[in-house]
Amino acid sequence: MPKPLNHQERITLDDTFMNIVMKLSRGNPGAVTVCAKLMSDRNDPDCFLGPLGNFLSLDTHGIYGSDIWVLFKDVCDQRILGVVTILRAVQLGLCTEREMWQCIDRRWPIDVDGLLLKVQKELPNFGRHDSSISSFSA
Repeated sequence: MPKPLNHQERITLDDTFMNIVMKLSRGNPGAVTVCAKLMSDRNDPDCFLGPLGNFLSLDTHGIYGSDIWVLFKDVCDQRILGVVTILRAVQLGLCTEREMWQCIDRRWPIDVDGLLLKVQKELPNFGRHDSSISSFSA
C-alpha cells in the first residue's frame, strides 16, 4: 500500500542503529535481516551518510516491516544491491516513488538491472563494491 498522506517519519537524531532497525522493521524478522544487511552494505560510497542514508530513505518513503522484506525478497530477488539501487534511483529521480510502491505492492514489474545502469551512469562508483553481483537477471 502506498505511503499514507499523513505519514510521519519515525527516525530521530537521538536514535541508535538498534532503535532505527526496530522502528523500521516493526518487529518483522525478515525486515530485521534486511536492515542488518543494509547496515553493513558499502555499495553506495557516494552517500555521505553511509548506511544511515538507506534507513532514512526507507523512513522517508514509509517503507516499514513486511514491505521492507517484500522489497528485498520479491522485488530484488534477495539482493541488497537491488534495494539500495531502487532507493537511490528514486532519490535521483530515475524512478518515481509511485513506481517503487507499485512494485512493492506486486502490481508493477521493475527493471532493477536497468535502474542499476542508470544509477551507475550518474554515480560511477555505485554498486562496484559487491563483486558477487554482476547482474540481477543472471
